[in-house]
Amino acid sequence: MLYTPYPNPAKDKLYIPYTLSDDREVTIELYNILGQKVREANLGLKKKGSYTKQGSAGTIETSDIATGIYFLQFKAGKYKEIKRIAVMK
Repeated sequence: MLYTPYPNPAKDKLYIPYTLSDDREVTIELYNILGQKVREANLGLKKKGSYTKQGSAGTIETSDIATGIYFLQFKAGKYKEIKRIAVMK
């Protein structure tokens, strides 16, 4: 389960909280409005549990990304979800 990424709009970092019902490979990708991948975070195999705090949640650096609307794609095994994200400078 993917929770709402924060802060939204992001400035320097975007935290992506989630919970896994079993052990899964986790990947987070960020795409611009044209569908081009601008960031990828391969978090590897994560154990069942909650990853909701800043120390455990997925993180994407946004400090050098232009202001605009982006799409975050969260993948955990076969599960996939997309959220819209704003980046503001």
